[in-house]
Amino acid sequence: MRVMHVTNAYPSDAKPIKGIFIKEQIELLERSGMEVDVYVIPEGKGWRKYVRAWWDVKNKAKSYDVVHAHHVFCGFICILAGQKNRLVVSFLNDVGRNIIGVSTRVSSAFERFVHRRSKASIFKSPKFISFMREGDRLIPNSVRLKHIYDDELRSSIRDKLGFQKEDCVLLFVSANDLHRKSKRYDRFLEVLDAVKARFVSAKPLLMINVPRDQVADYFNSADFLVVVSEFEGSPNSVKEALASGLRVISTNVGDVELLCKDLPGCAVFENFDAADFAEVIAAEFSVSPDRESLQKAAALNLPSDTSALKSIREVYDGVCGNA
Repeated sequence: MRVMHVTNAYPSDAKPIKGIFIKEQIELLERSGMEVDVYVIPEGKGWRKYVRAWWDVKNKAKSYDVVHAHHVFCGFICILAGQKNRLVVSFLNDVGRNIIGVSTRVSSAFERFVHRRSKASIFKSPKFISFMREGDRLIPNSVRLKHIYDDELRSSIRDKLGFQKEDCVLLFVSANDLHRKSKRYDRFLEVLDAVKARFVSAKPLLMINVPRDQVADYFNSADFLVVVSEFEGSPNSVKEALASGLRVISTNVGDVELLCKDLPGCAVFENFDAADFAEVIAAEFSVSPDRESLQKAAALNLPSDTSALKSIREVYDGVCGNA
């Protein structure tokens, strides 16, 4: 089976973290023996880059069994290029949130248009379940970070970062851009101030454009991952934090509620209120965390490479008529 991946986000020398999880998923398929190629939408502003990509996709896709588009716009271009009968589209965010800068109603209408004209769809967020047809799948990205928590390593890293033992370190993750609107850094600062007001020495730790080989250090040195996003799909930072035994305090976005279900020290709020976040963080900070136990409990909620690969293959087989 030959698969052509079409994406608008992929690592480069200038942006080594952009689309890293798309790249890792493609590498997983490649290691399984599947023949894959990647077409990255050229850099540019707005719709122009997609229009320029239309001709390339139309010509390149002819010799592939499956065309897998990793964004709703990429899916739209593949439809215009005549690939809908072999097209799989990955929807990366919540319903109505896959197009930034428009209303949720407009985004949702566009999502439905692309979904209905693709052969199959892959969703990251469970909020798309009502959309799903036979052949569609809910497939969050798998967790690859394998990190054993170590007190000595934590102490060493915190010393390098300038944190004291008594500091409550709150981690904020926004892969490429600190001020990406949907991640709501302004809310994170509200939480930080609210925790400080409770006589806790709270310190921020920002993971922005951090090389993959350093990610585990950030999870190891933090006390909580704080997620205050307006929307997500299946946030990789949450999965990697839990795999590292790091407690997560989050708004109810994407599949976070499922990932954190019944896990000690974690909390998910339906609505954002900095005081609610601060209350839980201050209370939990006084409890010595058992990160090894959290890792083991979280493993039951986290998708594996094996499960992700099996599900993706099922989607592709359905597109090719091999199901």
